Amino acid sequence: MKFIVSEKVFDELGDVCFGVVVAKGINNNDNNIWINELLKESISSVEQKFQDKKVKESEEILPYREAFKKIGINPNQNMSSIEAMTTRISKKKGLPSINPIVDLGNAISLKYLVPLGAHDMDSASKDI
Repeated sequence: MKFIVSEKVFDELGDVCFGVVVAKGINNNDNNIWINELLKESISSVEQKFQDKKVKESEEILPYREAFKKIGINPNQNMSSIEAMTTRISKKKGLPSINPIVDLGNAISLKYLVPLGAHDMDSASKDI
């Protein structure tokens, strides 16, 4: 299995950076108190930070909106994951718990205001 990024992304976004982490032997079924608390803290921090701001105009989110525009994606129709989560939280709609790994990814994404994805490699049949 490969993690593939279109050449167009590198052509248009010369300073783009991707990271990939592969973790094996993870129990993704049991409740994890530490992850639950980290997600709760990250949500609370985002609520406070964006309570009087427009998410799409914030300095943390603008680089992702600009990057989307450069590669031909309309950020008003297709937000980056971090903008979508931050917007939802800023509107006091919370964020559902999915499972420990997704919750951990969301907590870190919100803490550092960066897009982050998690994929179950056992269920992926194609390249990502």
